Amino acid sequence: RPKIQDPSTIGNLSMLSGLFAAVRGEFDQSEALLGEALALFRKIGDITSICHCLTAWGLATLSGRAYDEAYALFRENLRVAWESDHKVTIQSSLLGLGAVAASREQSVRAARLWGVVEALEEAYGIRMSLAGLYLAGYEGYLELARSRLEEVEFAEAWAEGKAMTTEEAVHY
Repeated sequence: RPKIQDPSTIGNLSMLSGLFAAVRGEFDQSEALLGEALALFRKIGDITSICHCLTAWGLATLSGRAYDEAYALFRENLRVAWESDHKVTIQSSLLGLGAVAASREQSVRAARLWGVVEALEEAYGIRMSLAGLYLAGYEGYLELARSRLEEVEFAEAWAEGKAMTTEEAVHY
């Protein structure tokens, strides 16, 4: 059986394995595999794969409720995505940061960030995958944020986010 030697292929296999480990609740294994993948992608300078890996790692840590780590990963991902104009990653990073905000009882911030995500979906036709939304626990965080605000306050915050430019949202 031939041995896989291509670093990009090895990185992608490690990233997928890390996601599967997170789904199984094996967060230490997930972190190790995703860290290995990210190191490979950085070594070969593959910005798109770096973005995908940081997204995957952020979602995995979010699903493990490691909010400080998820925050750091999504912030780094947002920086890389902004510098490389990687719109899908900007969107997924903002969605993840919204979930972290909801976990920290920052419901207005979460609603604003998710409003931006919706605006990006409409502007670019980019939708988060159902698997990504599931791994992020989006529906649960959405309900958590909604439950802490009056309906009008939540809708206003969402609309404020939706009205932000992408640059404003990144700096927010």
